[in-house]
Amino acid sequence: MKRLFLYMLIFAAFSHVVFGQKYTIKITVEDFSDSVAYLGYHFADKRFVQDTVPADKNHTVLFTSETPYKSGLYFFYTPTVYFEFIVNEPEIILQTKGEDYVANMQVIKSEENRIFKEMQLYVTGKRKAYGKLAARADSLKEDSLALDQIRKKLKAIDTSVKEYQNELITRHPDTFVARMVAAMQKPEIPDSLNGNDTEHSIKRYQYYKNHFFDGVDLADAGLLRSPIFHQKIAEFLDKVIIQNPDSVIQEIDFLLNAAAENDEVYRYMLVTLTNKYETSSIMGMDKVFVHLVEHFYLTGTADWVDAEMLQKLSDRITTLKPNFIGNQAPPLILNDTLLTTVSLYDVHADYTILYFYDPDCGHCKKKTHGNLRNKNIEVLAINITTNTDRWKEYITENEFDWINLMDSFGRSDFRYYYDVRSTPTLYILDKDKKIIAKKLDATQVEEFIDARIAFEKEQALKDKSD
Repeated sequence: MKRLFLYMLIFAAFSHVVFGQKYTIKITVEDFSDSVAYLGYHFADKRFVQDTVPADKNHTVLFTSETPYKSGLYFFYTPTVYFEFIVNEPEIILQTKGEDYVANMQVIKSEENRIFKEMQLYVTGKRKAYGKLAARADSLKEDSLALDQIRKKLKAIDTSVKEYQNELITRHPDTFVARMVAAMQKPEIPDSLNGNDTEHSIKRYQYYKNHFFDGVDLADAGLLRSPIFHQKIAEFLDKVIIQNPDSVIQEIDFLLNAAAENDEVYRYMLVTLTNKYETSSIMGMDKVFVHLVEHFYLTGTADWVDAEMLQKLSDRITTLKPNFIGNQAPPLILNDTLLTTVSLYDVHADYTILYFYDPDCGHCKKKTHGNLRNKNIEVLAINITTNTDRWKEYITENEFDWINLMDSFGRSDFRYYYDVRSTPTLYILDKDKKIIAKKLDATQVEEFIDARIAFEKEQALKDKSD
């Protein structure tokens, strides 16, 4: 019995140490009068509140958790106070006061926030100096000696900040601050790749793209809780890689494979990419969306998605695949106002425009296409409704001199094959009836075709000279 009692005492003591441990963030703001404070964190390009706690009479707020806080860039917020700090330690104690909460901050306990504060003050000071010099530079004449000197000073400031950040990463490699700063870095092109010729330009681009994520762990969930990770991914996708569907697919596969080591990052990455390319305004990016659904959702790797959503995604890509840019246009057999059958493939022209519209759609009024007929272009204006009288009336009202068609007997299934979900929907086909553009605004058609004609002439001359 004594031994059993002894074991119970030991277990109770052990339980108190292990299971009773709390993770704490204690913040004192000396001169604030708000009764409640919020603990929040960044996540991608948004901010979320995690906890709400009342302040005591000493202006101190204590946030506690039974489980470790996830690493990231957090913020302290009240109606009158806001500042950011790093969470990556089991206990954090900060004390500050108004006007400049960062400059006035005393880091009582937190090595991460000591480093973070020093970096913020250093970078802020350099940014102010840079801003003053840049303002002076704007008032000087080009090629003046004073302007040249200011530019050298601006470059020196930029260099000093980079050196400071690189030293921080080297001295504190295991901190979240260092990981966050590393994610902010941009590749520096080696001097050996300088040159004005095309070959050097290509090599510089390839180097920049291939080294864009140097020093960044793409499976680091902590970086999700900062705005930096989301911004870096967005910059890579929008400004670094070539905006061609096949090139984009190659790069997003790289991102997803790298993120797959962490479930939270992988889910964020896949959902973000899917939303981005499902709604992209860049023509042809629906191919990227289809690739994501086929290779990541329908293969079972997105295990958080239920069967109903998977079926919706499957149905959606089924309607997109027939009308990719570069595909042969699906057959289309419709009727004109006399109910005469007209086949898309019986219309011969250098370019064919398919213009799906609704007579009662305010966005579908006739747009000016300039001298399209003089360029051997045919427009098939396709009414998507079944109201024949309203259709004919609309043609007369708007003086449509195009090939006016509708699916009088509901046999073509054009909505499915051409993904007509809203109006107007527009496609441009080449002389072989391959899709070369889609979902353009009507006002962009002539400009696109003129550019296409100019490109084809240039290619023909090049081929002839070769």
